[in-house]
Amino acid sequence: MEALSKLHENTYGYFAYFDSKSSNRTYKTQYWTHDYKQFTAGMITCECPAWIFKKGRERRCPHIEPMRRLLVEAGIVAGERQIVKCEPKETVNGRIKGLIDSL
Repeated sequence: MEALSKLHENTYGYFAYFDSKSSNRTYKTQYWTHDYKQFTAGMITCECPAWIFKKGRERRCPHIEPMRRLLVEAGIVAGERQIVKCEPKETVNGRIKGLIDSL
């Protein structure tokens, strides 16, 4: 299954790398399978600036939807509705506390 070859598993869940459309950077997008520090099970996070600096309940970036599709294709989640949309546990001025240090 092609989706599984793009997904990697780690202690925290599953992750994939996505190229930026506006630069030559690559960003790690993580699906959390259990709670860890400020992240909760079912949450999808990304290392890109669009996700890190987005304020509000539902953080979005161009890498979240492709990650959701990979998770569904790989059979890790049944569909989009199974993924929990949530706010990180700890924020400081709208930013996730310790995000860079914890990834």
